[in-house]
Formats: sequence, C-alpha cells, structure tokens
Amino acid sequence: MKNALRERYSRPPLHRMQRIHEWIKGGKFPNAVSMGKDLEVTDRTIKGDIQFMRNRHDAPIEYDEQKHGYYYTREYEFLSAAAMIGRHRLNGRVTMRGQPRLSWRSTEMYEPRPLILSDIQRVVAGADVFSRQSDGSTIAAQYAKHGITLRPATTDRVNGWAEVMQGFGDSNAGQRPTLFIHQRCKRLIETLPALQHDPNRPEDVLKVDADEDGNGGDDCADALRYLVATKGREIVVRKLTGW
Repeated sequence: MKNALRERYSRPPLHRMQRIHEWIKGGKFPNAVSMGKDLEVTDRTIKGDIQFMRNRHDAPIEYDEQKHGYYYTREYEFLSAAAMIGRHRLNGRVTMRGQPRLSWRSTEMYEPRPLILSDIQRVVAGADVFSRQSDGSTIAAQYAKHGITLRPATTDRVNGWAEVMQGFGDSNAGQRPTLFIHQRCKRLIETLPALQHDPNRPEDVLKVDADEDGNGGDDCADALRYLVATKGREIVVRKLTGW
C-alpha cells in the first residue's frame, strides 16, 4: 500500500527519465534500486522507464553485471518532447524517431489572435458530465447555457489509441500524418511521448492519475483520444432508384 501511494504522487515520467539519463551519463553505473529510492518509486517503475527510453528514444542503455549498474554504450543525449520540438521547429514539422510523430502546419501565414468560442467546432466529454446530479441538472446542461454543446465521447481505450497512432502517421511506411497538434498544447506535447504500454494489456496505454493538486497524470492525452475516436455526425443524401 505504501509503494502504491508513493507511485501515485511521484514525479512525472519525463522528469524521471531526465534524471535517469543524467545519472547514467555521469558514468556512475546507477541501478534501478538506487534510482528508485532517490525518485521515490519502485525499481520496477525505473526498469519500465529505462525500457521506454530504449524503445521510444533509442537510448543505448545496457546493464553491467560486474558493476551492477546501467551505462550508455555510446554518446547519447536524451531529449524531452519539448526539446525535440524546439530542435526541429524550423522544418515546420516535428518527427521523433522511434515514437509517435507530432506534426503541425506552419502558422506563419496566420495572424495570431486569442482563441474564441466560434473557433471550436465540437466538444466531446465522458459519460459523467451527462449524469444527473442531486438537483436533477447535468454538467452538460451547464455548458449548454453558455453556448457550448457537449457530445458523449467514444471511450473505447484500445481502438481510441489505435486511431491516435494512425493519425500521427508513419514516415517509414510513407503514411502522412493527419493529426496535428498546436504548439499551445504544451502539456499534451509533454505527455504523449511519456505514455507507456499497460503491462497487463499491451494494446492499451498505462493509465496515470494526477495527484491531489492536479499535477501529472495523462488526462490531456485521454482528452485527445476522446476527440479523435469520436466521429463527427455525417448526413449522407442518396438518391433512391427503383426497379
């Protein structure tokens, strides 16, 4: 129970991986137990972070059996999502090797202005906002009073994440991205590369809850999944022909 609480209120994954990188790069051969103790997480969590760094960030991390610690097999610099975006921003597109591609269209042709309500085409939400409260009202009804119509989101996790991945495209397979993320979505850009597969359900993403102060968690990624998985209403007109 103690470990579970400690995991729940630990630092965000990207922060942990940045610290792991610094310790390994320092050449002191840190191990999962020592790093977990300093970061207040279990050694299993550290091993999962290291595996993620290997798979998604191409980190050349190996374990030395004699020195009982991790090391880099070559020169390597770990870059967070924000750092990688700044590095490739001049190209007008962000591509992250070994992980989902985050892309955007150039905004130079548009005049910057604040976001207004009419810019929002649709808003989707989870089932809880449509549940009636003790006074008979719903959260969706409160939004409707302000001109914002909420639609029930498609909450299927597996298919939803599959659609998100498809939207990012695959440059190696020649598949162009169809999902673009605005640079103002800083929290989302930080969260996406840190998502990990659920070890008990590999086709799903491991759920990470925010702490009591609302810090951390993957709610912004879930919001993206809701929006991508929930299709817009389409009205199709067909001409009927008889025999």
